[in-house]
Amino acid sequence: MALTTVKTISPIKVTGADSTETTIYTGDIWIERIYWYDPTTNGHLVSITDANGLTIALFKCVTASIGLAQERVIKGYYNGIKIDDMDSGTIFIHTVPR
Repeated sequence: MALTTVKTISPIKVTGADSTETTIYTGDIWIERIYWYDPTTNGHLVSITDANGLTIALFKCVTASIGLAQERVIKGYYNGIKIDDMDSGTIFIHTVPR
């Protein structure tokens, strides 16, 4: 299943599951934090990079439970956002416009 992105400026919401690289945002962007909500299965992963392949955040589900969430505080500029693996749940990318 492909990823679905709602590209409001903050948060950017990504749902679905896919192991194919998907561009979420192009251009420079300040990321405050990334929140992964409701992963469904132990071992599920999310890998988020920028356009140059620099890792922004990696997540791994260690306890699947309805309503479970993980958060990464980022606070930095990146050249785009790509997700190259998302197994379950919903990603919320909180940004600040330039």
